[in-house]
Amino acid sequence: MPLELIETPPNFLHKPETGTIVLPVKGRDLWVRIAYPQIICLGKNYADHAKELGTTPPEEPLLFSKPASSLNQNGQPIIHPGRRFGRMDHEVELAVIIGKSARKTSATDAFSVIFGYSVVNDVTLRDMQGILKKQGYPWFLSKGFATFCPVGPVLVPKKDIDPSQLALECQVNDIVRQRGNTRDLVHPIPKLIEYISARIPLLPGDIIATGTPAGIGPLKPGDTVICRVEGIGDLINPVEGDFGKDLKNKK
Repeated sequence: MPLELIETPPNFLHKPETGTIVLPVKGRDLWVRIAYPQIICLGKNYADHAKELGTTPPEEPLLFSKPASSLNQNGQPIIHPGRRFGRMDHEVELAVIIGKSARKTSATDAFSVIFGYSVVNDVTLRDMQGILKKQGYPWFLSKGFATFCPVGPVLVPKKDIDPSQLALECQVNDIVRQRGNTRDLVHPIPKLIEYISARIPLLPGDIIATGTPAGIGPLKPGDTVICRVEGIGDLINPVEGDFGKDLKNKK
């Protein structure tokens, strides 16, 4: 099942199967297992982030995706693939978890298909993304490496939180890098679900990463990154990687 409620904590919590995540449901003695979801992401959905990239927000939602194999748990390491891949960035975002199949769902009915909310870090190879853009290619590869989509620490049921005005923050080694609020989303959640479901059928367990505010910055091995969304909690991941091997290979 793509979205499954579990009544007892699973013994595979810390190392779930690739392409799956397991999240405790906040305030409940339940866990939710999400398997092989579509991960649909929003680009430049905060005006200040678009500005820091030297562009303007898109008139229509700008969609891209991450593979399910990039999913990562709270507490597990984000793996930098090596020095030759260049800069790797954090991006704190509110995640919307779909609970019902949705096709051509109106903005008015959008919340009826939502299961709940979590925090996502849309980890990105920034140098690679820039190269791909200049070549006119999609930037899917820069977003899709293993461990590049941490989600957590919990799932909050939709009735327990109002997603329209939540503070977001990202810290690296206890230094604040990003601050924002979902009230500043260029395209708010109901519009996103209407727009996406008119083009891509949504299924239970699918994840919508709603975009990141300004302040994106690099991560390196040894760092600890905390992505926080008000009312949900702290998604914490250490950063690992072995740059030494790349340096030896270049000699």
